[in-house]
Amino acid sequence: MNFIKTKLTKVVQLGKNALYSTDTQKGLINKNLLTKLRKDTGYSFVKCNEALTRFNYDTIKAEEWLHDQAKKEGWNKAQKLSSRSTEQGLVGVLAEKNFVALVDIGCETDFVSRNELFQNFVAATARLTLKLRKNVVLQNMNRSSLESQVGHLKEEIIKHHLLGSIEENSNLKLEELMTNMVGKIGENIVLRRAIAMSTFSSNVIGTAVHGNVTGAVNDCLMGTYAAVVTLRPKSSCDVERASFFAKGIAQHVIGMNPKSISSCSGISEDESLLGQDFLLNDKLTVRSLLEKENLEVIDFMRYALNDNK
Repeated sequence: MNFIKTKLTKVVQLGKNALYSTDTQKGLINKNLLTKLRKDTGYSFVKCNEALTRFNYDTIKAEEWLHDQAKKEGWNKAQKLSSRSTEQGLVGVLAEKNFVALVDIGCETDFVSRNELFQNFVAATARLTLKLRKNVVLQNMNRSSLESQVGHLKEEIIKHHLLGSIEENSNLKLEELMTNMVGKIGENIVLRRAIAMSTFSSNVIGTAVHGNVTGAVNDCLMGTYAAVVTLRPKSSCDVERASFFAKGIAQHVIGMNPKSISSCSGISEDESLLGQDFLLNDKLTVRSLLEKENLEVIDFMRYALNDNK
């Protein structure tokens, strides 16, 4: 009798453990689905849980519903939040061969500037800016009967052209992508400005960023300051060495904020890039450094958060 009772007790315990194991496993699966949906869409855990519950943990339908919500809530929130101040944000710089783009995106808080969704948007905007510049160059080259390489040119990108362009990963207009993000994050977000530059393939481009939020997303460097410097080797030189100095001078441009390449009317020698002591070695001026390395500055650009000068 005791033997039978013991066997029955073990069966009951086994049943309880099996039931607990199944429930635990299901809970872990649901938690993993929730975490993945949160990462893929950027919505809060509460909103993602609502979507999964609504569609019986069908992640495809849940994600579609969340995207629809982002559109509806985004446009409404964008209109309501449009008057809010955007003192925070990031500037981003993306270089690809002899093309480079600088963008300036504003948001309300430093917290959002550290948000992965926001940083991905900065990178997407920089890449789209680069793409627009490449398209213009390719169109001009196709119209020309001469086989000429890309020349040196920089241009401010008109904001409504950029916002109306299709971002290839999402297949949405950049403005739609930004509006959806407003719906998710709940802050006013603005595209302040964007500039693109192309240069001769023989030139060397150097980039640098600085600030509290500094890093790279999809090859786009970002921070609260960003700079680009284009150098022309005067003779054959080591490309890696030239790139090293181009990056160093870009760091100098961030720190010293020169007003022009050389002194001119209204700009003194110590306000010019060439006349300033080199930030990374104050025993040399930028001019003497370049002369020593047989390099020439062709152009430079600098963006600082909230500095539209």
